[in-house]
Amino acid sequence: MSNIDTELNDLIIGDDTVSIHKSDNLLKESAHDSIGFFVKLVLDDAMFELLKSRISSYVKDRVEKVLGKPVANFTLEKYHTFIHDDNDHYKIANWEMEVDILSTIEEVIRDGISKTINTSLRLKKIIIDNNLQEIIGFRIVRPSKGDENPFHRDSWMKQWENTLNVWIPIAGCNKENSLAVVERSHLWNESKICRTKDGVVYNNKKFRVAAAISTDYNVNLFIPNPKYGEALVFSPYLIHGNAKNSMHDITRVSIELRYERAQQTS
Repeated sequence: MSNIDTELNDLIIGDDTVSIHKSDNLLKESAHDSIGFFVKLVLDDAMFELLKSRISSYVKDRVEKVLGKPVANFTLEKYHTFIHDDNDHYKIANWEMEVDILSTIEEVIRDGISKTINTSLRLKKIIIDNNLQEIIGFRIVRPSKGDENPFHRDSWMKQWENTLNVWIPIAGCNKENSLAVVERSHLWNESKICRTKDGVVYNNKKFRVAAAISTDYNVNLFIPNPKYGEALVFSPYLIHGNAKNSMHDITRVSIELRYERAQQTS
């Protein structure tokens, strides 16, 4: 699975348990529970272009703040031509994005997914800077820079248990660099997975997640490759990641939303 430097990471084996059986599995009553994911059209062309425009403006503003000057002819796909330094990139691509940027677009996405799984959803709230707030995440993966996460389960971070992950491609996404998932891995026993502790060092960079290293199960790797306007929806217990951007001159940008069951209290 993930190919990491074991000298830089401590490896562990989980407890003898299937964690999803102890969680609020939001796919349980749907036709997608056995495989752990599905692809859903959530935005029409006009709505998607509006979303991409907002994300582009947001990232461009952050680029200009980091560089301390205005930039011309900015596009998400060419982000890497403006930001060359890793430290500058980390200041820009630090994951959290204000949910107001999506405005009514998020409601459209949520409604479509809720109807698909026949479950009312709401955005997950997490603590950011000591405040409990709704956020969305975004990923900027430059070509051949090792910005991608290793294979992992989101549920290994406690804040993402009992949620549903929605991954939406925004720019530069294709079959060569899209997010990969391991089919049915959300049903795997933790004791059959060797992983690192949280904060894995991968590609000489430190990530928040723990990386899945090996397993006793057969690994069925699949790249769903959702089209623009579509979303990849999956269980937080599903192993996924390794969306390496092997394109020579295109930056990949995507957003992530985490939902929980609407009637749950904060």
